[in-house]
Amino acid sequence: MPRFFFMALMGALALPVLADSADGVDQYVGVGSFNNGLFGDYQIGNKYGNIELRAGQFRQMGGGWNFNMSVRRYIEQDANVDGFYVGGYVGQVDVIQVGSNLVSRTGAGFEMGYQWVSPYVKEELFGGLGIDRQESQGTSAVQATPSFLVGVSVSLNLHPKRRALSH
Repeated sequence: MPRFFFMALMGALALPVLADSADGVDQYVGVGSFNNGLFGDYQIGNKYGNIELRAGQFRQMGGGWNFNMSVRRYIEQDANVDGFYVGGYVGQVDVIQVGSNLVSRTGAGFEMGYQWVSPYVKEELFGGLGIDRQESQGTSAVQATPSFLVGVSVSLNLHPKRRALSH
């Protein structure tokens, strides 16, 4: 799994180079919380959608990093305005007890949210429905189960002057 996140991060960092400058690439850095975890996030996107990479930890874990990402598409608007988006998520999305150990649970699913955008700040409220994969430790196992994702995030625009000019 770490290789997947490294490749996703490299792809996201390459987007500004690959994107058409007329589309205007937006980049945000912020913090958020979902499923009882606190995460830093990095978002990059254009008028069609964005990729959000999150790194942090769940409160129950007491240490160790967890990673996940979302890929989103805006509904009936672009990145410059308030509105809804849909997409998908994948990565470590929950913590469970397997035997005597706490384990980060990997999952994937559908996500929907609403964003409030100003020239300097983007605020999001999002939720999702997916499935977590089966986890096992020794003789203990937890079956794959449906999962819910609920969260909020606040991010700062890394290019606020450009955004302010486009309003």
